[in-house]
Amino acid sequence: MQISSGKTFKLQPLVFQGPCKSNAINFRLLGKISAPDKNEWAENKKEKWVTFKEVNNLIVYGSGIIEGSGPTWWKDVESERPTSLAFTSCDNLQLKSITSINSAKNHISISSCIGVTIFDVTLIAPDDSPNTDGINIAGSSQVNLFDSFIGTGDDCVAINGGCSGINITNVKCGPGHGLSVGSLGRNQVNEEVEHVYVKNCTFNGTQNGARIKTVPTSAVEVSNVKFIGFHGSAIKEKAIKLNCSEVKGCNGIVLEDINIIPAIEGKNLEVVCNNASGTVQHTTPPVSCLVAKP
Repeated sequence: MQISSGKTFKLQPLVFQGPCKSNAINFRLLGKISAPDKNEWAENKKEKWVTFKEVNNLIVYGSGIIEGSGPTWWKDVESERPTSLAFTSCDNLQLKSITSINSAKNHISISSCIGVTIFDVTLIAPDDSPNTDGINIAGSSQVNLFDSFIGTGDDCVAINGGCSGINITNVKCGPGHGLSVGSLGRNQVNEEVEHVYVKNCTFNGTQNGARIKTVPTSAVEVSNVKFIGFHGSAIKEKAIKLNCSEVKGCNGIVLEDINIIPAIEGKNLEVVCNNASGTVQHTTPPVSCLVAKP
Protein backbone atom coordinates (compact mmCIF):
# COMPACT_ATOMS: atom_id res chain seq x y z
CA MET A 1 0.00 0.00 0.00
CA GLN A 2 1.25 3.50 -0.80
CA ILE A 3 0.20 7.03 0.26
CA SER A 4 1.32 9.14 -2.69
CA SER A 5 3.63 12.13 -2.38
CA GLY A 6 1.96 15.55 -2.38
CA LYS A 7 -1.39 14.12 -1.29
CA THR A 8 -3.25 14.50 2.04
CA PHE A 9 -5.83 11.93 3.11
CA LYS A 10 -8.14 12.22 6.10
CA LEU A 11 -8.67 8.71 7.42
CA GLN A 12 -11.38 7.43 9.70
CA PRO A 13 -10.22 4.74 12.18
CA LEU A 14 -9.18 1.61 10.34
CA VAL A 15 -7.71 -1.80 11.10
CA PHE A 16 -5.39 -3.85 8.90
CA GLN A 17 -6.13 -7.37 10.10
CA GLY A 18 -3.94 -10.41 9.38
CA PRO A 19 -2.80 -13.05 9.07
CA CYS A 20 -1.48 -12.36 5.58
CA LYS A 21 -0.28 -14.85 2.97
CA SER A 22 2.56 -12.68 1.67
CA ASN A 23 6.01 -12.98 3.27
CA ALA A 24 6.49 -9.19 3.19
CA ILE A 25 3.90 -6.43 3.57
CA ASN A 26 4.93 -2.85 2.70
CA PHE A 27 3.09 0.28 3.81
CA ARG A 28 4.81 3.20 2.07
CA LEU A 29 3.96 6.67 3.35
CA LEU A 30 5.09 9.45 1.02
CA GLY A 31 2.20 11.88 1.47
CA LYS A 32 0.24 12.87 4.57
CA ILE A 33 -2.52 11.13 6.50
CA SER A 34 -4.64 13.16 8.91
CA ALA A 35 -6.82 11.90 11.77
CA PRO A 36 -10.38 13.12 12.31
CA ASP A 37 -10.68 15.84 14.93
CA LYS A 38 -12.40 15.23 18.26
CA ASN A 39 -15.89 16.18 17.07
CA GLU A 40 -15.65 13.77 14.15
CA TRP A 41 -14.73 10.97 16.57
CA ALA A 42 -17.77 11.48 18.79
CA GLU A 43 -19.63 8.38 17.59
CA ASN A 44 -16.61 6.13 17.01
CA LYS A 45 -15.42 5.48 20.58
CA LYS A 46 -12.28 3.80 19.25
CA GLU A 47 -9.03 3.96 21.22
CA LYS A 48 -6.77 3.62 18.17
CA TRP A 49 -6.64 5.43 14.87
CA VAL A 50 -4.61 3.18 12.53
CA THR A 51 -4.13 -0.41 13.73
CA PHE A 52 -2.12 -3.29 12.31
CA LYS A 53 -3.01 -6.61 13.93
CA GLU A 54 -1.41 -10.01 13.30
CA VAL A 55 0.45 -8.69 10.24
CA ASN A 56 3.88 -10.33 10.29
CA ASN A 57 6.90 -9.12 8.28
CA LEU A 58 5.36 -5.65 8.00
CA ILE A 59 7.47 -2.67 6.87
CA VAL A 60 6.10 0.84 7.43
CA TYR A 61 8.34 3.49 5.90
CA GLY A 62 8.50 6.73 3.95
CA SER A 63 9.08 10.47 4.16
CA GLY A 64 5.43 11.40 4.69
CA ILE A 65 3.66 12.75 7.78
CA ILE A 66 1.16 11.24 10.21
CA GLU A 67 -0.97 14.05 11.67
CA GLY A 68 -2.93 13.01 14.76
CA SER A 69 -5.15 16.13 15.17
CA GLY A 70 -4.14 16.20 18.83
CA PRO A 71 -4.93 19.88 19.54
CA THR A 72 -8.65 19.13 19.22
CA TRP A 73 -8.32 16.56 22.04
CA TRP A 74 -5.76 17.85 24.53
CA LYS A 75 -7.99 20.22 26.51
CA ASP A 76 -10.25 17.30 27.47
CA VAL A 77 -7.72 15.22 29.42
CA GLU A 78 -10.31 12.66 30.58
CA SER A 79 -11.56 11.86 27.08
CA GLU A 80 -10.88 8.50 25.40
CA ARG A 81 -8.15 9.81 23.12
CA PRO A 82 -6.84 7.54 20.35
CA THR A 83 -3.31 6.27 19.76
CA SER A 84 -2.11 7.24 16.28
CA LEU A 85 -0.40 3.98 15.21
CA ALA A 86 -0.94 0.66 16.98
CA PHE A 87 0.80 -2.62 16.22
CA THR A 88 -0.52 -5.77 17.91
CA SER A 89 0.96 -9.25 17.41
CA CYS A 90 3.04 -8.08 14.44
CA ASP A 91 6.24 -10.14 14.49
CA ASN A 92 9.32 -9.05 12.51
CA LEU A 93 8.05 -5.48 12.29
CA GLN A 94 10.07 -2.58 10.82
CA LEU A 95 9.27 1.12 11.19
CA LYS A 96 11.67 3.47 9.46
CA SER A 97 11.94 7.14 8.47
CA ILE A 98 8.36 8.02 9.42
CA THR A 99 7.24 11.26 11.08
CA SER A 100 4.30 11.51 13.48
CA ILE A 101 3.13 14.86 14.82
CA ASN A 102 0.48 15.98 17.30
CA SER A 103 -0.87 12.59 18.31
CA ALA A 104 -4.00 12.71 20.45
CA LYS A 105 -2.40 10.16 22.82
CA ASN A 106 0.50 7.76 22.11
CA HIS A 107 2.23 8.22 18.77
CA ILE A 108 3.14 4.52 18.45
CA SER A 109 2.03 1.52 20.51
CA ILE A 110 3.79 -1.85 20.25
CA SER A 111 1.93 -4.74 21.90
CA SER A 112 2.62 -8.50 21.89
CA CYS A 113 5.20 -8.24 19.12
CA ILE A 114 8.41 -10.26 18.70
CA GLY A 115 11.27 -8.80 16.69
CA VAL A 116 10.74 -5.06 16.14
CA THR A 117 13.17 -2.61 14.54
CA ILE A 118 12.45 1.12 14.72
CA PHE A 119 14.94 3.61 13.30
CA ASP A 120 15.14 7.13 11.92
CA VAL A 121 11.67 8.04 13.21
CA THR A 122 10.60 11.52 14.31
CA LEU A 123 7.80 11.89 16.86
CA ILE A 124 6.74 15.41 17.86
CA ALA A 125 4.13 17.01 20.13
CA PRO A 126 4.23 20.12 22.37
CA ASP A 127 5.68 19.69 25.86
CA ASP A 128 2.29 20.53 27.43
CA SER A 129 0.32 17.97 25.41
CA PRO A 130 -1.02 15.34 27.86
CA ASN A 131 -0.05 11.65 27.66
CA THR A 132 1.48 11.93 24.21
CA ASP A 133 4.01 9.12 24.69
CA GLY A 134 6.38 8.67 21.79
CA ILE A 135 6.60 4.87 21.80
CA ASN A 136 4.68 2.72 24.25
CA ILE A 137 5.83 -0.92 24.44
CA ALA A 138 3.96 -3.74 26.21
CA GLY A 139 4.32 -7.51 26.26
CA SER A 140 6.95 -7.45 23.52
CA SER A 141 10.50 -8.74 23.06
CA GLN A 142 13.55 -8.14 20.88
CA VAL A 143 12.72 -4.50 20.26
CA ASN A 144 15.48 -2.30 18.81
CA LEU A 145 15.08 1.48 18.63
CA PHE A 146 17.87 3.66 17.32
CA ASP A 147 18.86 6.87 15.51
CA SER A 148 15.58 8.68 16.22
CA PHE A 149 14.19 11.94 17.65
CA ILE A 150 11.30 11.98 20.12
CA GLY A 151 10.04 15.21 21.65
CA THR A 152 6.58 14.98 23.23
CA GLY A 153 4.50 15.87 26.28
CA ASP A 154 5.03 12.54 28.08
CA ASP A 155 7.47 9.62 28.02
CA CYS A 156 9.73 9.47 25.00
CA VAL A 157 9.66 5.70 25.44
CA ALA A 158 7.46 3.82 27.94
CA ILE A 159 8.29 0.16 28.62
CA ASN A 160 5.51 -1.78 30.32
CA GLY A 161 5.12 -5.24 31.83
CA GLY A 162 6.03 -8.36 29.90
CA CYS A 163 8.88 -6.78 27.94
CA SER A 164 12.36 -8.21 27.43
CA GLY A 165 15.31 -7.54 25.17
CA ILE A 166 14.71 -3.82 24.67
CA ASN A 167 17.67 -1.96 23.11
CA ILE A 168 17.58 1.84 22.77
CA THR A 169 20.58 3.54 21.13
CA ASN A 170 21.31 7.04 19.79
CA VAL A 171 17.90 8.48 20.56
CA LYS A 172 17.46 12.20 21.17
CA CYS A 173 14.71 12.75 23.71
CA GLY A 174 13.15 16.05 24.71
CA PRO A 175 10.91 17.65 25.65
CA GLY A 176 8.98 15.04 27.60
CA HIS A 177 9.28 12.89 30.70
CA GLY A 178 12.31 10.90 29.56
CA LEU A 179 12.54 7.14 29.29
CA SER A 180 10.39 5.12 31.68
CA VAL A 181 10.00 1.50 32.71
CA GLY A 182 6.53 1.10 34.21
CA SER A 183 4.44 1.89 36.11
CA LEU A 184 4.62 -1.72 37.32
CA GLY A 185 2.48 -3.46 39.91
CA ARG A 186 -0.93 -1.93 39.27
CA ASN A 187 -3.74 -3.92 40.89
CA GLN A 188 -1.10 -6.17 42.50
CA VAL A 189 -0.38 -7.82 39.13
CA ASN A 190 2.90 -9.72 38.81
CA GLU A 191 4.83 -8.12 35.94
CA GLU A 192 8.35 -8.66 34.63
CA VAL A 193 10.64 -6.42 32.62
CA GLU A 194 14.17 -7.59 31.89
CA HIS A 195 17.21 -6.94 29.71
CA VAL A 196 16.64 -3.27 28.93
CA TYR A 197 19.70 -1.49 27.51
CA VAL A 198 19.95 2.26 26.89
CA LYS A 199 23.13 3.61 25.26
CA ASN A 200 24.33 6.96 23.86
CA CYS A 201 21.01 8.74 24.33
CA THR A 202 20.52 12.48 24.83
CA PHE A 203 17.86 13.93 27.16
CA ASN A 204 17.33 17.65 26.55
CA GLY A 205 14.75 19.57 28.57
CA THR A 206 13.08 16.42 29.92
CA GLN A 207 11.56 16.06 33.38
CA ASN A 208 13.59 12.88 33.93
CA GLY A 209 16.35 10.96 32.25
CA ALA A 210 15.76 7.24 32.74
CA ARG A 211 13.41 5.97 35.45
CA ILE A 212 11.69 2.86 36.77
CA LYS A 213 8.18 3.44 38.11
CA THR A 214 6.41 1.06 40.47
CA VAL A 215 3.21 1.40 42.44
CA PRO A 216 4.37 2.22 46.01
CA THR A 217 2.14 -0.37 47.72
CA SER A 218 2.97 -3.17 45.27
CA ALA A 219 5.35 -6.09 45.72
CA VAL A 220 7.37 -5.33 42.60
CA GLU A 221 11.03 -6.27 42.93
CA VAL A 222 13.61 -4.11 41.15
CA SER A 223 17.05 -5.71 41.02
CA ASN A 224 20.36 -5.65 39.16
CA VAL A 225 19.81 -2.30 37.45
CA LYS A 226 22.78 -0.27 36.23
CA PHE A 227 22.82 3.43 35.43
CA ILE A 228 26.20 4.17 33.82
CA GLY A 229 27.43 7.25 32.01
CA PHE A 230 24.62 9.75 32.60
CA HIS A 231 25.76 13.36 32.07
CA GLY A 232 23.59 16.46 31.87
CA SER A 233 21.51 19.00 33.74
CA ALA A 234 18.34 18.68 35.82
CA ILE A 235 15.37 21.02 35.89
CA LYS A 236 13.90 19.46 39.03
CA GLU A 237 15.63 19.64 42.41
CA LYS A 238 15.46 15.85 42.79
CA ALA A 239 18.17 14.87 40.32
CA ILE A 240 18.38 11.23 41.47
CA LYS A 241 15.39 9.49 42.96
CA LEU A 242 15.46 5.92 44.29
CA ASN A 243 12.03 5.69 45.89
CA CYS A 244 11.53 1.93 46.10
CA SER A 245 8.72 -0.30 47.32
CA GLU A 246 8.57 -0.88 51.06
CA VAL A 247 7.65 -4.51 50.38
CA LYS A 248 10.51 -5.60 48.08
CA GLY A 249 12.80 -2.59 47.75
CA CYS A 250 15.47 -2.14 45.08
CA ASN A 251 18.51 -4.43 45.24
CA GLY A 252 21.76 -4.55 43.31
CA ILE A 253 21.49 -0.96 42.05
CA VAL A 254 24.65 0.36 40.39
CA LEU A 255 25.27 4.07 39.79
CA GLU A 256 28.53 4.81 37.98
CA ASP A 257 30.06 7.73 36.08
CA ILE A 258 27.12 10.07 36.64
CA ASN A 259 27.41 13.85 36.63
CA ILE A 260 24.20 15.86 36.88
CA ILE A 261 24.31 19.61 37.42
CA PRO A 262 21.42 22.04 38.00
CA ALA A 263 19.88 23.57 34.88
CA ILE A 264 19.50 26.82 36.83
CA GLU A 265 22.76 28.25 38.16
CA GLY A 266 22.97 28.33 41.95
CA LYS A 267 20.18 25.83 42.48
CA ASN A 268 20.94 22.86 44.76
CA LEU A 269 20.17 19.33 43.65
CA GLU A 270 18.79 16.63 45.94
CA VAL A 271 18.92 12.85 46.11
CA VAL A 272 15.95 10.79 47.32
CA CYS A 273 16.83 7.30 48.47
CA ASN A 274 14.29 4.98 50.12
CA ASN A 275 14.52 1.18 50.47
CA ALA A 276 17.42 0.90 47.99
CA SER A 277 20.74 -0.96 48.23
CA GLY A 278 23.70 -1.23 45.90
CA THR A 279 26.91 0.56 44.98
CA VAL A 280 27.88 4.01 43.76
CA GLN A 281 31.04 5.26 42.07
CA HIS A 282 32.02 8.65 40.61
CA THR A 283 28.56 10.12 40.95
CA THR A 284 27.45 13.73 41.38
CA PRO A 285 25.35 14.63 43.31
CA PRO A 286 26.51 12.10 45.94
CA VAL A 287 24.23 9.18 46.82
CA SER A 288 24.93 8.38 50.45
CA CYS A 289 22.50 5.47 50.81
CA LEU A 290 24.51 3.22 48.50
CA VAL A 291 27.93 1.72 49.25
CA ALA A 292 30.72 3.80 47.75
CA LYS A 293 33.25 1.97 45.56
CA PRO A 294 36.81 3.33 45.26
